[in-house]
Amino acid sequence: DAVDIGEKIHVLLPELEQVDAMHAQYLRCVEPDLEPLYSCVLRFYSDFSDDTPMLAMLSLALRAVQRGFVRQICRVMPPLSALGCRQLAADAEYISSVAAAFVSTADSDFDVLLQCVLGRGQGQDDVEPPSELRTTLHALRSGRSAEPKRANAPVWTARAESKQLAYVLLLGSMLRLGLLLLFPDLTQRWLAGRVELSTPVTSFKRLAEGLHLSARGISPYDGGVFHQSPLLLLVFRPLYYLPDAAMSVAFVAADALVALGLAKLAGARAAQLQRSAGTAVPGETRFICRPSVAAMLYLFNPLAIATALARSTIVFSHAAIVGALYLGTQGLITGAVVCAAVATHLSLYPAMLIAPIALMAGSGRGIVRTVIMFACTIGMLHVLFVAIYGAEYFAATVDFTVRVGDLQPTVGLFWYFFIEIFDEFRAFFIVVFQLTALAFAVPVAWRFRHDPLFAATMLVGIISALKSYPAWGDLALFLGLLPVYEDLLKYLQYTFLSANLLLYGIGLAPVFWYLWIEQGSGNANFFYAATLVYVFGQIALLFDLGSAMLRRSLDIHHPETRNRTVIQD
Repeated sequence: DAVDIGEKIHVLLPELEQVDAMHAQYLRCVEPDLEPLYSCVLRFYSDFSDDTPMLAMLSLALRAVQRGFVRQICRVMPPLSALGCRQLAADAEYISSVAAAFVSTADSDFDVLLQCVLGRGQGQDDVEPPSELRTTLHALRSGRSAEPKRANAPVWTARAESKQLAYVLLLGSMLRLGLLLLFPDLTQRWLAGRVELSTPVTSFKRLAEGLHLSARGISPYDGGVFHQSPLLLLVFRPLYYLPDAAMSVAFVAADALVALGLAKLAGARAAQLQRSAGTAVPGETRFICRPSVAAMLYLFNPLAIATALARSTIVFSHAAIVGALYLGTQGLITGAVVCAAVATHLSLYPAMLIAPIALMAGSGRGIVRTVIMFACTIGMLHVLFVAIYGAEYFAATVDFTVRVGDLQPTVGLFWYFFIEIFDEFRAFFIVVFQLTALAFAVPVAWRFRHDPLFAATMLVGIISALKSYPAWGDLALFLGLLPVYEDLLKYLQYTFLSANLLLYGIGLAPVFWYLWIEQGSGNANFFYAATLVYVFGQIALLFDLGSAMLRRSLDIHHPETRNRTVIQD
């Protein structure tokens, strides 16, 4: 019996090629009808990336007995052809029968069975199998290793990772709070006035002016100074009567919430990769970014630190954005919609993120319900703000951002162009510039609809590059989302170009500003040239990141093309 079972298992090894062919056939079927079957087959197919396919086949056979693989397939068989159903059922039944016999083999016959598995029947010279092979086969027979260890499994424990995340958040917060309290001149007089960090719609000085007017019963929107959301007035109104340190604590806490949200996103995606089939390229060794590392990369990013020290109100918009994305990935669509609506009232452009958040809702009816819910939430907030501050708040916030009412220099594309443009063409080019950013929302979300979180990451980068009042803090959020997709970094082809463009743009902007404003030896063209390099660096990184996702998806679904150059006709 042992010889017969061993020879049967040896004959099963070439079935790997048939499994590969069947997998390719399934990929050509209609996706909506075969999604359950595709996931089930791919879960077992991914095990064949091991260098020892025989062990993978034995593991598959053992799990066929333990999990009832045939019953799982039969539940989703109707969309397949009759021939495909019979072939798959026959193969699965045969593998199950061999596996059952393999498990019940007596220990005394194990060595004979092992030699037959290796292709050496009776009468041939016995060769001692590797100790690792013997150990693995014994474990398979006893059921101790029914689920083989994956190469990309997380190596951290929840308790240790939570402790490290707490340390990172505490250290990053203490660094920010210490600098704010120990060096007030650096933060309040120099960084708070830098155009690279603060804009007319995120400046803390303008927020302080709005709070001062509101505290004295004067509408902050009557003049032309305050252009930020009424939400900030409601949040900071109680802090206005407290010492200035209370304000600093609020900004530091918001930045810590952003880091915590990024860590949660990294952890959620790591867990999703472990649960889902078809998320790895066969044969690859994948490294998953730990949540504490994702938080650390954001908290200790110089751009994020400078933004927090400048007390730019953009950090509150970022906290709402990250909260919306995390809640969306957890299926809490109502909370995600509320956070997206809050972010929209704070910064307008996060309204683009409702497209990927709606895709997180799943079905077509869920998408429509999410969009309607978002519109209703926006409307209710608008009615609330009109009741408190009057209708003039809308012209001073949303309309001001859309029509670019203040041409203060920023690190974006709008200010210099609209200084030079003739007034009769201003309305036309405002529409063109604003639609350039907004037009990406639906196409990007739909192109990456199988991964809405990645679509949202791309849109965050587009907002950072093309919004009317960008700052370095917007780039810090985009870069903070990249570790969530650590598996894409090895696919990036133009990292050197993107990094150099961003570094040159960030490094030259303060220098050219000094030459233009302080020394008077330069002009606006100097500073605008630095902003063009900065924006082009972001666009290059966006194109590279999107191409990396498409290439990785191709490698996952068609591993035979992994080492080939893909050319689009």
